[in-house]
Amino acid sequence: MQKESVLLYRINEEKIRQIKMLLLRMKVKIKVVEKKDYLQPLGLLAGGKEFTKAEEYAGEELTEEMMVMVGFSNQRMNELLMAFRKMGIERISLKAVLTPTNQHWNGLDLFHELRKERSQIEYAMAKRKEQENN
Repeated sequence: MQKESVLLYRINEEKIRQIKMLLLRMKVKIKVVEKKDYLQPLGLLAGGKEFTKAEEYAGEELTEEMMVMVGFSNQRMNELLMAFRKMGIERISLKAVLTPTNQHWNGLDLFHELRKERSQIEYAMAKRKEQENN
């Protein structure tokens, strides 16, 4: 199992400071991913050696914050998310766990996939609510 770490995308400095304090206490490694590294494979950013470095990204900034959790058990992930709430750290809406599949994706691919999944969930919830009201 990989050592616990967190990849952070497009997080403001104050929030990074709060998250760093929390992760230091939890003994979790943190990597703030710079815009130029958005095309790098997630597995490479998480410390994997078997990944090939991609070119630097020069496009637009992400429109939302994103966090990728690496090497967390379900219990530790729940502890992390509870600690965010307890410390009053503002919610990061796009969250993922590094998997054997997505470790080959880059940050932009993951970002777009998470937004697509969220849209599908919101659509399904709106449909269900509409059916309940009829």
